[in-house]
Amino acid sequence: MNTDDYSCLKAKLQTSLVGRELMVYERVLSTNKTAYDLALSGAEDGTVIIADSQSGGRGRRGRSWSSPAGVNLYTSIILRPDIPSLMAPQLTLMSAVALAETVALLLSGFVDIKVAIKWPNDIFLQDKKCAGILTEMKSAGRDVEFVVIGIGLNLNLRKESMDTSITGLASSLYIESGHEFSRSEVAQSLYSAIENWYKRYLDEGFSPVREAWNRLSGIQGRHVRAASGNGYETGIALGVDEEGALLLEGDAGTVVRITAGDAIFI
Repeated sequence: MNTDDYSCLKAKLQTSLVGRELMVYERVLSTNKTAYDLALSGAEDGTVIIADSQSGGRGRRGRSWSSPAGVNLYTSIILRPDIPSLMAPQLTLMSAVALAETVALLLSGFVDIKVAIKWPNDIFLQDKKCAGILTEMKSAGRDVEFVVIGIGLNLNLRKESMDTSITGLASSLYIESGHEFSRSEVAQSLYSAIENWYKRYLDEGFSPVREAWNRLSGIQGRHVRAASGNGYETGIALGVDEEGALLLEGDAGTVVRITAGDAIFI
């Protein structure tokens, strides 16, 4: 495959902000790095980077993200919200909601499967990861200058093509549904969902995002172990609070806020 998959994407987009400027690459180190560099050079709000493959795709905490050509969606979006830097993590949760809803809609016609968000930004199908989000920010004083939201979504990846180390941990929309998806059409749906949620977030604040995240979460009510500033906390996940922190209830009934780090089911 080459970038022909995306040749008509811009003309078909029904968004007014996300994808207004669309840049398609055959291969990049990572779409996030390309987007971040473009943002530093003044790329406008809503600029989208999309690539056929990545040579150095990254997840959170520097983890690698396998990025073969021709099968998956690798994209990054530049946003310039007028919000304090402390609120930037809320955009990660907002993007996770948009991505989870997009995946659920795509699969709804082919298979009955639970699509869930795992704290804070992974999308799971039947406890197997199919997508992840990496958000990077540059601040200007106490405010956001720009945010880059990077998304990797396993679309048409076959099980036999997976690295054996992740076969039991990861999945794709094709593996779960037996249906092959158009990357261009998936991108259209995703950008529309992100734009709708982004506009709602700017208009109404975090509350609608929080409600949707908690509804879609695959973590509520489960025993988890999460990284915190004090090492690790263990408890029952209650969902996210008004600021986007994960709430854990310990054995003694004490509720702890987790603002960063992964949560592992135990």
